Amino acid sequence: MERFHIHKSFEMDNTVSLVFGIILTVIGSIFMAIANSLMKLGLSDSKKKKSMLTNYSCDTKWYVGFIVYCFGSFLHIIALGFAPASTLAPVNSFGLIANAIVANIYLNEKLGKLEMTSTLGIFFGISICACASFLCDNKINVDFNPLDIIDSWKNPWYIFYIFVAIFLSFFTLIYLNHEENKIITENEEIYTTKRYVELNLYDDKSGPNDEEKNNINSPMSTKSLNEPENIYPKSIGLAYGFLAGLIGSQCVLEIKEIVAFLHIGITNKHIYKTPLPHLCFIFLVISIYLQIHFLNLGLTRGDATLVVPTYYVFWTFFGTLGGFVKFNEFENFNFNSILLFVIGFIITVLFISILAVQEIAFLRKYVDKEVPDIALDNLDVNAQVLQNKKLSKQVILNMGLFPMSLIHFFQIKKHVNLWEIVLKTPTFFNSDH
Repeated sequence: MERFHIHKSFEMDNTVSLVFGIILTVIGSIFMAIANSLMKLGLSDSKKKKSMLTNYSCDTKWYVGFIVYCFGSFLHIIALGFAPASTLAPVNSFGLIANAIVANIYLNEKLGKLEMTSTLGIFFGISICACASFLCDNKINVDFNPLDIIDSWKNPWYIFYIFVAIFLSFFTLIYLNHEENKIITENEEIYTTKRYVELNLYDDKSGPNDEEKNNINSPMSTKSLNEPENIYPKSIGLAYGFLAGLIGSQCVLEIKEIVAFLHIGITNKHIYKTPLPHLCFIFLVISIYLQIHFLNLGLTRGDATLVVPTYYVFWTFFGTLGGFVKFNEFENFNFNSILLFVIGFIITVLFISILAVQEIAFLRKYVDKEVPDIALDNLDVNAQVLQNKKLSKQVILNMGLFPMSLIHFFQIKKHVNLWEIVLKTPTFFNSDH
């Protein structure tokens, strides 16, 4: 079978290919940042019109922004054919920088000292990671061709990486199940105690006996009555953000593998008759679904300013680590390049977490403009449902997730609407704007 690789067809050496991949990623991030600004304007624009496709009010700016967003994501996918995934994973964080700059220009979102520091920190960290890739040992020829990518499932290091990811996922799910069951049990006790007190207070026939009085006045009852229900600890939000980032990072790896199958399919159509391309596509769809599912759960149970940065950090970490082990991208790394890459990566994820918090605060402003001042209980039910669908899709897209997050039938009805979570997001850290 002919060995084919995209940058070889354009006669690029490894350095030029790496530069081209980084440039494509940066350009894609700029397009996605412009798209985010258009979608934010679509959130706050009062001029609405009916859409024949969605059957509820929409704004043209938002749909134009979505198209531009998809184009930027497409450039990110193409970049994976030119540069290692481990290098592009931290470079993808340039999107947060582009968001801050474009929003400052077009939306008049003032950049405070914290945002400026975070922006410069991310740029500095990305630059160090890119420099580390250029310092690799050129004597070792590492050919990232599609056949090697497809054979990555035979790589023992990647198999070990998959087992570790599965173990961490199941361990996190067990922890979440234990903690949430404990919270449900406590809430049931609180509800039972409240009902017991209410029934005794309004019982005109007979007063409570001494034992019931003791139960009502007991410390457990007093504490339970004063406790609000459904209060989740911060660890729940962190765990869901970690789980969404871990699973979501696999999307980049699977996309690069699908691109490899498409490359081979140009000269060998029989590759599509094998089960591996179809399994890879199924894994990609499952990863996208679980990423959105667990991120939704995290946002309904935790603070968005805690869940989203956790998601970004672990998405970048496991995407970089997966690129190393799946595609053998560490083989031509010497000690200096490894040390430099680790330093740059730590700096990048540190400032990602800070800037991601600010992005959520900015997003809240545009959701606030869309939500009516009257109480939700007084709204027409159908209008409320349509508005919830619209805002939920816009909020999750504006957070910079994979474009397929627009698929709203993946959303579970029992979840709290994401825009309601954003409305509850505190903005005290954004007071210097």
